[in-house]
Amino acid sequence: MNIDLIELPNLKVLKTKLPDDLYSNILNECLHCEENNVKFSTGLTGTGVPSHYKLKDTRDDLDNFLKILVSEWLDAHPVYVKNHFTILSKDCPFYNDEPWINIQQQNEFLPIHKHDGILSYSIWVKLPNIENKGRYYSFQFVYNSVVGMTSSHDFQLGKKDEGTILLFPSMLNHIVSPFHSSDEKRISVSGNVKLKVE
Repeated sequence: MNIDLIELPNLKVLKTKLPDDLYSNILNECLHCEENNVKFSTGLTGTGVPSHYKLKDTRDDLDNFLKILVSEWLDAHPVYVKNHFTILSKDCPFYNDEPWINIQQQNEFLPIHKHDGILSYSIWVKLPNIENKGRYYSFQFVYNSVVGMTSSHDFQLGKKDEGTILLFPSMLNHIVSPFHSSDEKRISVSGNVKLKVE
């Protein structure tokens, strides 16, 4: 008897580290953003939610690095590209929309949400040192399985993850959980990759 196990197609998340010089420059900007960068509100802004600031000084260097990652992600998903972009009447370039810095304090969190765009990213810039207390906090993707069950994928975060970037489909729901045993700040950078359609 021949038995085939057929894996239904799904989308992957790209995970890698920023180059050292890019990470160092982004970290430096983030550490001073509360004095130097523009604070703004999002659809999630409210009590218990991190503050957001616009990334400005390191944006061009981040844009250049993202071009490489977006190309890698698209190469890994030829079916996705074929199914979603063949409806366009002409080629539309990708661009990195305005990225932002998240400053998360103790007990703050980001509720389940998704982003605008084609792809989105999150960079873990500075993480509280709570792993030595036997506790972790997570960045979690939440999605439906092919049979409609709610599934999730957790990234249990520690200091080793500083400088890591995730690139994922913008419609993928995600949550940032709170941390309780440290008064350090959790700093991340997020943004969206969109199609330029003008």
